[in-house]
Amino acid sequence: MLKFNIVQRKDPRDISATPKFYATIKKVQSIDLDYIPNELASKSSISKGDVMSIITNLIDLVPKELSMGRTVNLGKLGTFWLNVNSHGYENQEEVSPEAIKKVNVRFKPSNVIKNLLGSLKFERLEFI
Repeated sequence: MLKFNIVQRKDPRDISATPKFYATIKKVQSIDLDYIPNELASKSSISKGDVMSIITNLIDLVPKELSMGRTVNLGKLGTFWLNVNSHGYENQEEVSPEAIKKVNVRFKPSNVIKNLLGSLKFERLEFI
């Protein structure tokens, strides 16, 4: 069960408005590249070093493929792709590479992940 805190925040679009209360996920801990290979190796016949090599290669591959304009579909995890924010122009001839203001990495979770999110249960942390 996921625990959540309650925080009070102002609306950044209207800082004069009365602050409201919002639920936020209580982060328990973070896992990293020391934990992941150990965990994956313990569930397979692949060594920790082999798992780390695969993860490192994946970390190198995804940005490379994105930079070539490809969408990267990681199956049951989800899909990564790039999109851009651009200035708008009256005529298409005016649009050049300088029109691009920002490049973003987008991620769409798979249906497996979406279903997981839909089944999560939450518990409010009590105030002390």
